[in-house]
Amino acid sequence: MLVRAFRVLAIAGCAALLLGTSQCQTTSTNNVNGPVFVTSVTTLDANNQPASSFSQGQSVTFQLSVRNRSHSAQTLWFNTAQQYNFAVVTAGTSNVAWYWSAGQLFTQGFTSLTFQPGQTQLFTVSWNQANTLGQLVSIGSYEVVGGVTYFNTSGASNPANNSDAMATGIPAASQIMPTQYVSSLTPFSIQ
Repeated sequence: MLVRAFRVLAIAGCAALLLGTSQCQTTSTNNVNGPVFVTSVTTLDANNQPASSFSQGQSVTFQLSVRNRSHSAQTLWFNTAQQYNFAVVTAGTSNVAWYWSAGQLFTQGFTSLTFQPGQTQLFTVSWNQANTLGQLVSIGSYEVVGGVTYFNTSGASNPANNSDAMATGIPAASQIMPTQYVSSLTPFSIQ
């Protein structure tokens, strides 16, 4: 009996690790248990290999992975050409050192992005370790978050429904929390 209880707990723990610690909702119309989307960020070195430590001034690549777990196509609608964003924060804080969309202009107007069943889409950006003021960040520990900046999931003519989307600009502390559209914070260091 104790062995069976241990197995059930181990399976539940593995499932929690695989799904992440996101605050996701189940969408029963898509015949999927758990979140419709799974989102994560990986830090890559100059050789496109996963890395968690970088020399000061070295280019850091962030890769956002967004996967549709459902058995049907899913469309996200955006009110500009911007479809994703990344933000680097000082580890253990919500102090944003850099965010990808800083200083960029995006075409205004609705766009959409469709994910086929089981499809993963990747969004990749490089960061030169400069903060939003253009100054090199200090040596230390950082975390990166990324996600899609959708407007809604129901079409261009419908109102915004994006409370769990990634911020289009500098994210507030409450906007760096994981959801099915926003990754968990991924730690890395600059030495």
